[in-house]
Amino acid sequence: MNKYLLTSLLLIVASAAFAHKGAAGVVKERMDAMEAMGDALKSLKPMIRGQAEMDKDKVKAAGQLFYQHSGQALIQLFPEGSLHKPTEAKEDIWQQWGRFQIEAQELNILSKALVESTGGKVEKTSLVVQKSNENPQPQVQELSSLSTRELLVLVSKNCQGCHKKFRE
Repeated sequence: MNKYLLTSLLLIVASAAFAHKGAAGVVKERMDAMEAMGDALKSLKPMIRGQAEMDKDKVKAAGQLFYQHSGQALIQLFPEGSLHKPTEAKEDIWQQWGRFQIEAQELNILSKALVESTGGKVEKTSLVVQKSNENPQPQVQELSSLSTRELLVLVSKNCQGCHKKFRE
């Protein structure tokens, strides 16, 4: 391994360790879960952008990780009052608790559909989506009609939207 690559890897590991320094309990648990999901999503970016062929095994593994850390599992990582540093969570989570729960459940539904898409058959599932300021009317999105790439895009948008609203 060349020195540049080794140095880069050490810096990445050190920065991740520093970001979580001082985190304990549920704050550390959620930071670890978010980091794992973020790393998985980053590894899929070339596929999302159409710059790489779809690797169904890699997508399935990432989808299973998203599914494991979404929905009720994600909601439970945000008990009221868990704002102690080094958390990046905003108080808006608890002020808009219903919206946060919807985002977490949407990620769960999207992740399940993503995993199913890697096997070729997505269970008939509809998701009510209201994501855009240009079109504030809720729209029903039939997930079974979407490709694996399209589902990846929706998962990515879900993560971005939640972080934009609820993360510093």
